[in-house]
Amino acid sequence: MPAEHLKSDPACMFVWLRVPPPWRSDDFAANALARGVNTMPASAFAVDRSTVEHGVRINLACAESREQLTRGLQILAHTLRDRPRALFGTI
Repeated sequence: MPAEHLKSDPACMFVWLRVPPPWRSDDFAANALARGVNTMPASAFAVDRSTVEHGVRINLACAESREQLTRGLQILAHTLRDRPRALFGTI
């Protein structure tokens, strides 16, 4: 993941990932979840209808091992490089 897309604090267990266009935060979170990684989109933190930054919060503390964390971050990096996909169920 490009470092310029990440914001964090050494004392915090979360990392903020700004998602670049054409991604929107909700779409990125849904695509990551489809690949097995749960993130929290920016819309979950909105307190009104104003425009929010397109980003997701990554919880570093919920991984059960360093290997699981590494794999999750790799999945997010691959998702970030991919194009957004529509995720529709069977109709």
